[in-house]
Amino acid sequence: MAEPAFRHRPFAQRIGALGDEAEAAYVMQREHEGTPFIPTGLRRPPFSGRQLARLSPHERYRPDFLEFLGLKPRFVEAQGLGADQRFKMKEAKHAVLMSYDDDTPTFLYVWNNVSRSTLELDMTDLAEVAVEARVQGNVGVFDPDTSAPKDYYFVEWKRLREQAVVYTDVPFA
Repeated sequence: MAEPAFRHRPFAQRIGALGDEAEAAYVMQREHEGTPFIPTGLRRPPFSGRQLARLSPHERYRPDFLEFLGLKPRFVEAQGLGADQRFKMKEAKHAVLMSYDDDTPTFLYVWNNVSRSTLELDMTDLAEVAVEARVQGNVGVFDPDTSAPKDYYFVEWKRLREQAVVYTDVPFA
């Protein structure tokens, strides 16, 4: 029997892989380019979901990396999308990334597992496509049958590509 699509697997199974491919792609690309960076996010902390839920959203959704482009610092959140070609962002995470951007420029690095390509958006562009998504009704709820459902919006990959600051077909050949 085939394994269910990622989104249909139990959260306990998904948590072990969420973000890993996107973060690995980011690291490989930056190392290939020679761009210095450090990890700043929680990565895979040795804490339970119940423990992590006690953190403020600002800490729980801290961007994954800090990098410098010359003398200009920026945070980078790495996130992927899969077979459905929809980028899904939790509303709470979106709000936190916008707040980080108020102090230090923050970018979204998106890894497309299907096309093996990447793109980057600044928070202004992310906010623009998020508004479009909400107006179009492209919204949903992660884990709706749990005690902690999470609202999200989604944007089709094609639309993200149109909005991207940087797009790379083969990021680290």
